[in-house]
Amino acid sequence: MDLLDARLRRCADYVRQNTMLCDVGCDHGYLPCQLALEGKIRSGLACDVNPAPLDSARRTILRTGTGAIVSTRLSDGLTAVQPEEAWDIVIAGMGGELILSILLNAAWVKQPGRRLILQPMTKADVLRRGLCREGFRILEEAAVTEGSRCYAVLLAEYDGVVRTCSPLYAITGEMKDDAYLAFQQQRCRRKAQGLARGGDPKAESARRLAEEIQQRRNAIKSEENHERKANL
Repeated sequence: MDLLDARLRRCADYVRQNTMLCDVGCDHGYLPCQLALEGKIRSGLACDVNPAPLDSARRTILRTGTGAIVSTRLSDGLTAVQPEEAWDIVIAGMGGELILSILLNAAWVKQPGRRLILQPMTKADVLRRGLCREGFRILEEAAVTEGSRCYAVLLAEYDGVVRTCSPLYAITGEMKDDAYLAFQQQRCRRKAQGLARGGDPKAESARRLAEEIQQRRNAIKSEENHERKANL
């Protein structure tokens, strides 16, 4: 049995072994239940601000027989979660602004040892800027494609260092996946074209950003080729 689609599987890959997991915005509770079935988590808390998703999560828990490990909680973000209940926190399937708001409303996520696994459906650039501004370090990113769109899954933790977030970093972060970079580059090109048609001077900035993404893609490909040759 595998309850996870590609997007949630990417999130699951970043969850640490034997952790206490909190899934914010749990929908059907698939993520904690699947990881309980795999023996990866010590406990799983499926949270949602609405009762209906929690009812769905309870049905998933019953169907999978994971009730000894997974429980549900009515919670607006992390407001009803205690720090000792959540060491790996997944917030997936929301906009980047909402994800950032949830984090900033729970000061304890800045305590040592917490891992944040964040999957924004929109405004990933806003999320990256907020993380840099608030002292969170993005450790790694992975990409997942759904239909014609490509999404990022971010692994982050708090280290207290306020970082500068350039326009390029806001768009690409730590991502090395070429499909994701190409997707973002195309978005910048379309934005530049639209602004240019309207005579907006910001078109030049969007065009330059698309060029910077291409340079990043080239640099990553060059590094990968060098590593392959070194391993021959």
